[in-house]
Amino acid sequence: MFPEPHDPQTGIALDRVSCALDGHPILRHVSWSAPQGKTTVLFGPSGAGKTTCLRLIAGLETPTEGVIRLGERIASSPTEWIPPHRRRIGFCFQDSALWPALTVRRHLEIPLRDQGRPAPNREERIRELLQTFSLEESASRYPAQLSGGEKKRLAFARALAMRPDFLLLDEPLSSVEGPMREQLSRLLGLSMQLERTIVAVTHQMDEVFAAADRLVVLSEGRVLRTGALAEVFQDPRNRQTAALLGFRNFFSVEVQADALHTPFGVWRGNWNAQGKIIAAGLPEDFMIQKEENGTGIIESCRLAGRRFRVQVVWGAETLEALSDVPLSLGERVVLQLKHPPALLRDEGR
Repeated sequence: MFPEPHDPQTGIALDRVSCALDGHPILRHVSWSAPQGKTTVLFGPSGAGKTTCLRLIAGLETPTEGVIRLGERIASSPTEWIPPHRRRIGFCFQDSALWPALTVRRHLEIPLRDQGRPAPNREERIRELLQTFSLEESASRYPAQLSGGEKKRLAFARALAMRPDFLLLDEPLSSVEGPMREQLSRLLGLSMQLERTIVAVTHQMDEVFAAADRLVVLSEGRVLRTGALAEVFQDPRNRQTAALLGFRNFFSVEVQADALHTPFGVWRGNWNAQGKIIAAGLPEDFMIQKEENGTGIIESCRLAGRRFRVQVVWGAETLEALSDVPLSLGERVVLQLKHPPALLRDEGR
């Protein structure tokens, strides 16, 4: 059962939730929480179980084990279940999930009607949503007559129509590019400022940094790591989590007393570890400099945006760094870390 006492500041909580679809396990004893009024991002590769978590929270799927809470209420458990329409949840699906036979206006009217709002109040809210999402000229159109960006805006507007307590977003910016992506990002930011409890699914790292207060890293139906965004990046705990978060460099370090010894420098502090340990660094964590007697050798160099992504052979390791200038294959370089690396204390789990 759910551990007591339950924290009233928790907006959404899953405790040891399992789910199987067609006999195939999707989630395995998953536990994580989303603080009230904050944005929690579910991050991980395809098939990790991210969308299944959203569907369970919304009541569109039923867990085979465990408890799901919305605020103080048990929404799903082996003995209790709240129907989706009573969960006060807005859900923006990845594929928009629009009704082909209904106009834009009707998409916004139905959730308001189901909420029991009087007609004048519904009309006022519909006008507000059409204006906010730049859909006034599309109000009488059907989904087949809308562009991809308009479909996304309509799906988002419908999810927000009844001012839900909880907002679930499945890849809200997928298949949207250019100015429309920027507009949706701004609208998403405005929604976050309303202190609504939001759970968003994404596999784009830039969206994680833009949106997340809290991060849940999933893989193969299990939680690898959960915590505040900065906390997870500073302490990913294991190689699998670090790799999913973009860490490309893994190397041995040693902690002696208060000193962290790395191939790229020594740092002093309280490391909460002793002896040899694996550390992880992002490509952008490294400074790279040409030096005739350097111990690193350039293996490859390719343009990546405004900078160059460089592979460096360093002893038995191949490390990845970013350079402001192109470097030639075979050139010798030295690498320095800008700050201490992340220590993988749970490596091997």
